[in-house]
Amino acid sequence: MAYENLAQVYDKIMAEDVDYQVWAKYCSELFKKAHCPGKAIVDLGCGTGGITLEMQRLGWQMCGVDISPAMLMQAQERFAEEKADIELYCQDIAKLDLPLKFDGALATFDTLNYLTKAEDVSACLKRVGECLNPQGILLFDYNTFFKLADILGDNTYSYYSDDVVYIWENTFDAEEKICEMELTFFIKQDNGLYERTFEKHRQKAYELNEWKSLLEKSGFSFLAAYDQLEFEEIAEEEFAEKIFIVAQKKSQSLEG
Repeated sequence: MAYENLAQVYDKIMAEDVDYQVWAKYCSELFKKAHCPGKAIVDLGCGTGGITLEMQRLGWQMCGVDISPAMLMQAQERFAEEKADIELYCQDIAKLDLPLKFDGALATFDTLNYLTKAEDVSACLKRVGECLNPQGILLFDYNTFFKLADILGDNTYSYYSDDVVYIWENTFDAEEKICEMELTFFIKQDNGLYERTFEKHRQKAYELNEWKSLLEKSGFSFLAAYDQLEFEEIAEEEFAEKIFIVAQKKSQSLEG
């Protein structure tokens, strides 16, 4: 399963490019800007809980969902160290079934790109809508077609540190609009030797108009789209690499 090996070194690798505090503050401001009706937020694809914890520190009441037990284990350890009371659920977000209602839902770091079939995206969005209170806000980011096709595309990337080395090889299928990523890890063990492991990830490139259509058909109203960590609404998607979308659950009268 994807992320089972990556979980061990995920935060170390992410730290090269991502400041969880900055991202959480940005997401928090977008929720406020959209007039989120309350403080209860579910973090979809929460991974190791980096943003989940920072959002909690900003005053949101957080809950996390992820399909990877290994990632959730890392999140549990992080929350325990910080004495943070955050409920976690191991679920496929396309089959989301939570016992609680929330005022907002958050999905960062291209979580929804991993749903490579439009019907799975629709299923996910409908499930999210079911767990949101009236006028609840959905906030998510996605990797654009430009990023998956031209930045990642058919390119190879690598990362080196004392603890981990990885080689990231990508191929992009233009017809299917799917970027397949093969990751080879060399992770340092307690005995000083490096263990070699493999993972394969697949992401689908959806364009902004597709997201708008999927949201509309799944009971959401599109509110706005922003370039990564920006507050001015995006005018042109063509060369953006990651876009944040804000949507709102429709009222029952509109759904019916």
